[in-house]
Amino acid sequence: MTDSLIYVGRSLPGGRLQRYTVFKNGLPEHVKRLCAQYQPLRQLIVPSAQLRDAQAELLRTGSRLHTMQRQLFAAFSAKS
Repeated sequence: MTDSLIYVGRSLPGGRLQRYTVFKNGLPEHVKRLCAQYQPLRQLIVPSAQLRDAQAELLRTGSRLHTMQRQLFAAFSAKS
């Protein structure tokens, strides 16, 4: 059995993915497609056991997760 994963980024526009969505048994196909389309998204899906550390990292300007979230939303803005 695999550990569950959780999306720690901000909720995506249009209800595509909500913050703190938990995935058991891997990612569903629609999330895999989003990850393929928006590369930074996959970095914001972490093992549930790492939630607390990921939340702290998101708040640190310049950290990997903070940067991935900025890139993800820049990509969404560019497509709007």
